[in-house]
Amino acid sequence: MDLISILALLIVLSVAAVMVYGKLRSDERAFSRLYQPVDEHLLDDDSDLGKQGLIAFAGESEFTTESFTLAAGHYKLTYRFPAGVLTRVELASHDGTDHETLVIAQGEGQSDFEAAAGRYFCVIEPAENDTSWEIEITPLARGAALPAS
Repeated sequence: MDLISILALLIVLSVAAVMVYGKLRSDERAFSRLYQPVDEHLLDDDSDLGKQGLIAFAGESEFTTESFTLAAGHYKLTYRFPAGVLTRVELASHDGTDHETLVIAQGEGQSDFEAAAGRYFCVIEPAENDTSWEIEITPLARGAALPAS
């Protein structure tokens, strides 16, 4: 091989390596933007509700949360969705056999629900892709209900 062929090969390999590296970084940024699990520092050993007394998730687009434990009782779902974009939140048992739609809404609000003791996960489905959302689950005191909106 002559010197020009070797230099051309090195240039082609360098350009390909830069393109692959850029693609990997782009995929990593996209994953980090979409996947924002619950803050593990808020959790303690006794309950997934942790020291703050809530379970919180935030993200963009359709998302399935990590599983979490709920004791039997009444809970409040607080949500923040974009105005004009319907978003559905479904609560499902860890094994996926039981599921319940907690809310289909837009904007900000609250909804209460009852859960049996067990492990659950949530599926958040905005009607439009690249739509940011936040949800929080907090326990309600026994017999408490949300004020009428």
